[in-house]
Amino acid sequence: MAATDHPRYNALMARLNAVMGQIESAQESYKDTHGKYYQGIVIPAEPFYEDTGERTYDGTRKPTDQEMDWFTFLPAVFNPGHQIPCQMRMDVYNGPQGQGWVITFHLWYAGLGPDSYGNDGDHWVYRHEGGAGVAGGRLDEWYIYVEDPTYG
Repeated sequence: MAATDHPRYNALMARLNAVMGQIESAQESYKDTHGKYYQGIVIPAEPFYEDTGERTYDGTRKPTDQEMDWFTFLPAVFNPGHQIPCQMRMDVYNGPQGQGWVITFHLWYAGLGPDSYGNDGDHWVYRHEGGAGVAGGRLDEWYIYVEDPTYG
């Protein structure tokens, strides 16, 4: 089994790819205007388990040190009627080669593992990076999140 065995895998990836494509251009516009990339708090706030549907979320949530929420950052995509098929968040960083951002999608669905690294579990993660492109790690693939006991 693998993430591709999720009952709505093709629809899920079509939605995520569409969102990532629009975020990439919005992030560059945001950086041109604000001098930094947009950072977005996790939405929806609560994970949903074994759910193959989509749900609405509070797009007005934002980190306390940020000016904009999801609705303001990219209103064509994130608006009060918008639904998403999994949790997502946007992180930013300053690396040796400049600023960058990572969007992370979280999906909880049991019985799809192990992943391509041999890990089993129900917490799947997909990360995509933009900007300076130096955050590293596993990118542009679904993998099972395994907590690292050395960080803790």
